[in-house]
Amino acid sequence: MARPIAVLVALVSLSATAVFAESRASRYCNERFGQCVDVPAGLAAAPAPVNGDGASFRGLDGDAFTMTVSARHNVRAETVAAAMVDATPPDATRIAYRRKATNWFVISGVAGDRVFYVKQFVTPKSISTLRIEYPALQADRYRALVNRLSRSFSPATR
Repeated sequence: MARPIAVLVALVSLSATAVFAESRASRYCNERFGQCVDVPAGLAAAPAPVNGDGASFRGLDGDAFTMTVSARHNVRAETVAAAMVDATPPDATRIAYRRKATNWFVISGVAGDRVFYVKQFVTPKSISTLRIEYPALQADRYRALVNRLSRSFSPATR
């Protein structure tokens, strides 16, 4: 009897994952800086920060999936290389992916029991950040969604 229940639970989980990953997205664009990203229907917005630099979103299942999009003035004249070092969590135990270009980078890996994914655009004027985190045990569940969100992310325009 336990086996049919386990199969049913797995099917329900896969079904919910497909809906979350393929759901219609709205577009969040920050009024202060202008950075934008798609926001799937399965995410709920957290209260906005007082300074208006971005927004955070959580999966409807609590803390399992989080996404933060933000920007700040590049007052220290940071380079892409320096920003990449700063964006790496201090408790990162494994870097799985790293790519650097002229004005952006992506770094992804594992910190504790969570996968982190950071994409930043670095310009002389501003640094725009997309940060996504989710449980490492659910990496397969969120991989396609993270790729889609990363492609939708555009940097600050103000």
